Formats: sequence, structure tokens, C-alpha cells
Amino acid sequence: MFRSVFITLLIGVFYCFYCSGCTPRHTATLQTTLPSPHKKIEPVCYYLVKKGDSLWRIAQQYNISIDSLKRKNEIIDPAQLKAGQLLVVPDFDQDQNQGSSFVMPVKGKVVSYFGEVVDNRINKGIKIELTESQKVLSAMAGEVVFAGAINGYGQTVIIEHCDNISTVYSHLTNVEVTQGDFVAQGQSIGDVQSHPQKGSYLLHFEVRKGQTATDPLRYVRHYEQ
Repeated sequence: MFRSVFITLLIGVFYCFYCSGCTPRHTATLQTTLPSPHKKIEPVCYYLVKKGDSLWRIAQQYNISIDSLKRKNEIIDPAQLKAGQLLVVPDFDQDQNQGSSFVMPVKGKVVSYFGEVVDNRINKGIKIELTESQKVLSAMAGEVVFAGAINGYGQTVIIEHCDNISTVYSHLTNVEVTQGDFVAQGQSIGDVQSHPQKGSYLLHFEVRKGQTATDPLRYVRHYEQ
């Protein structure tokens, strides 16, 4: 119940931010009704094991001990770790790891920064311009809690991560995930849609702590313009 309310509020806040500054004639509406989540739970951090991963590498990434990772997941033999295995990451604090754990979803030029006013609305994320379409990558491992169309944003994917953090990816095409999927960091979730006027490609990317939008560039590892 708690999680269902949280996800509904997250979509509602995302919608309200879009609508701020609009006249009633241009009011945006959700094109897709968000279904109730299939399960759970309190906020928790998951990691989807990729080929070539080791417990040491995962522990280093999340700044935790190998022993705590083994205990939490009841792992006896680390050599038996398999690609596709879902691990619970214990005692992870995103605020303490801020700026080191997320990857940029695409390679491009940031043309609108967090907090700037764009079309009479405050930008709650960043806009990244590309010269050609790219695969959009999950900034961090997590669970897809929404995949559908939002008026004004087009096809949108929202992924829930550790420590009550979620990321929003808008202006997508060929969406490759559905609600309830678990994705690895760097996994493709879709393509960037072309901008009809500019002849380029534009991704809208947000990071939210609970219902509050935060600057995505504070979370991205080794970002260079």
C-alpha cells in the first residue's frame, strides 16, 4: 500500500511540475494510467549482476564490505555469482555516495540545466542534446515503476533505485522495458526520440529524492561537458 501511494505521488508530482506555468488550455494529462505495483515494500537497494562482475567490484561500487554483501544475500561461495542474479545491497546511503555511483544515460551536450526557466517553466532536470539517436542507459540499477506516455514528455520511463532515489527519462522511442522489470546499471531502456523542429535528439533526465527533484549532475560520475 505504501509503495503504491508513493509511486502515484511521484507521477503526480512529475505531472504537476510540467503543468506549472501553463494555462488551462494547455494543461497536460497522463496518457497512461499507472497500474498498481505487483508487490512490496520498504525502500531497498538492488543490484542486478552483470557478466564479469565480482563481489569485490560490487562492494567497492557501493562502498560496503564484502562480508555484509555475502551475509545479506546468503552467499557461501562468491565464485558461484551469476549474471542476472539479483542482490540486495545492505546499508547503502546514496547521499554519502553522491557523485560517484550514477552514469550518464547518454553521451551528449547539456543544453538546459537544473533550475533554469524553459518555456516559462522551471526545469526540474537536465536536457541533453544529441546529433544522432542513442540508446538510453539506466543511470543505476533499479526497478522500473513506470513505462508509458505522458503528455508533453512523450514516452517516459521511471526507475526506482536505492535510498528512495528515482530517475526519470523522457522523450524516448522504442522503449525496451516494462513496469516491474529490474535493470542493471548501464542497461538499455530505449532510444532517444528526434526533436521535430530542431532536427536533433533531446533527452529529458531527472533525479528525484522521494518527491523532490534534485540536480542530476550532482549524482553523475565523471561528467564532462
